[in-house]
Amino acid sequence: MVKKVLIKFSKQLSVRPLAGLVTTKAPAQALRNVISKDGLGVYASSDTLFRGAVFGRDSLEVAEDLMELKPKLVEKILITLASLQGESSNDTNEEEPGKIIHEFRRRRVDGKIITDVQAHIFDTLSRHWGGGENSMVYYGSIDSTPHFLKAIGTYCRL
Repeated sequence: MVKKVLIKFSKQLSVRPLAGLVTTKAPAQALRNVISKDGLGVYASSDTLFRGAVFGRDSLEVAEDLMELKPKLVEKILITLASLQGESSNDTNEEEPGKIIHEFRRRRVDGKIITDVQAHIFDTLSRHWGGGENSMVYYGSIDSTPHFLKAIGTYCRL
């Protein structure tokens, strides 16, 4: 029964052209909007709330998706995450030696001071996670570190 359904489905796919498929430059523009001009790889979003925030897992997803298409960008992402890697133990921001970040924020993004809304988010997170005057790092992710190791391995095989 399953085999018949799969055969029928595959026949339907092969006879239906992808009519109406529209190709645009939207994905390329979206990527340009989140690439850091400060060399930090990619930001979580170009939206006001997350502009300038680097998220470990999200950055690694982008790196994996673009590994063969944009290896220089992938290199920047991996170097950024490695440079923010935990060095000591800190219960407040959950830092541990070798741990990859969950989130990183700064008061300046691409050479510009962050907006009042972004500053409010920065201050709130800094109070909670122990950020400094100009930057804030939080390490509370359980999957960023293994994901980073996987991405590094893939990158080294290119």
